[in-house]
Amino acid sequence: MPKIKFKKDQIPPGSSTAYIIVEELGENTNDNTVSSKLILKHKITFVNSYPDFYIEGSLNFQEKENEIELVAEVKNLGKKDLKEVQTKFYVNDKEQEEHELETEAASLKTKETKLLTTRIDKDNFNAAGQYEVSAVTKYDDQTLELYKTLLIGKPEVDITYFDKYLIAYKVNQYTLDLLNKWNKQIKNIYVDVQVLKEGKEVDSFRTRSVDIEGEMIQRVSDYLDAKDKGPGEYTFEMTVNFWNLVRTDQKKFSFTTDLVTEEDAQSLSLISPPALTGAAVANSGNFSLILPWLLVGILLGMAGFYVGWRYLNREKYEEGDKPF
Repeated sequence: MPKIKFKKDQIPPGSSTAYIIVEELGENTNDNTVSSKLILKHKITFVNSYPDFYIEGSLNFQEKENEIELVAEVKNLGKKDLKEVQTKFYVNDKEQEEHELETEAASLKTKETKLLTTRIDKDNFNAAGQYEVSAVTKYDDQTLELYKTLLIGKPEVDITYFDKYLIAYKVNQYTLDLLNKWNKQIKNIYVDVQVLKEGKEVDSFRTRSVDIEGEMIQRVSDYLDAKDKGPGEYTFEMTVNFWNLVRTDQKKFSFTTDLVTEEDAQSLSLISPPALTGAAVANSGNFSLILPWLLVGILLGMAGFYVGWRYLNREKYEEGDKPF
């Protein structure tokens, strides 16, 4: 019977679990044969004694109104009491500056559990996101280092822009901007859109999905078929779908967009960059019509000024024209 030997110093203190898997060797078969083999999985538990000084711990965070409490839960599993146990937390804020926070020192008797706590202001994390925290607990010239992710708020995606005007009876290229307010990348973000007119749904579609880096804006452009839609005011009800750590989440937005005729589109200069609002687009269109006349007026004014100045100084020029 085969044997496996472990050295005692290779087994960590306390209870450890291992598995022995016995697998039957299969024979070669052709493609037209269905076969099976036996696999047995055996669980083994090792129990090793604890040394004189040994602790186990875990990290937790508690979010309060203006601060966050950092908690190290430590338990003395060694054979002797500990005179002094202390934890130091390390965490980087939004600007990647490291904060070092220390708990008060405490004694810890055998089998005793204590909570070592300290606090940090929420102002250091003025952006929602994930922040890695490490905690080093010192005891009897030994250390226990633990890591855990601190979550501030939750992932969130906003729509910051959608077209104010589109053209009726045409296929339009629409544009919308998605803002990832989380400090880490969010994957597979897409938007479900319902198009309403006078409260009734006249169309629906889904945008392509995108991945957006932390605290970045992603522009999404696609085409909307409005060949069967006349001029008027339309409401675009938008639902942003994205992954929220452990499940999908949603956030809803509503935008009002006017479908205009080709003639109105020309006066509104809808070919302007979509970053302009509807009012800005309208103003730029009117200005483009006034600009040529404004330039003509400026030139006429300059010519009139020169003629008048020459007339007032005519004696000087007449004298200069006389022969010596």
